[in-house]
Amino acid sequence: MYLLLVTDFPDIRVKSFIQSKECGAVMTIPHEGGYLVSFYIELGLLSKDQRAGYQTLPLKM
Repeated sequence: MYLLLVTDFPDIRVKSFIQSKECGAVMTIPHEGGYLVSFYIELGLLSKDQRAGYQTLPLKM
């Protein structure tokens, strides 16, 4: 997923790995030009017969 961000997060323009004890992890990778950032978000484990598209994920803020 590519995002055009407006943020005050200090490390958004460098490769970062953010991990939470309870909520998983996110890796950010900036792209040339300094405006686009890719987010790689850790998803929970699924069994062999499950697909992520079948899941209803709650929005937590």
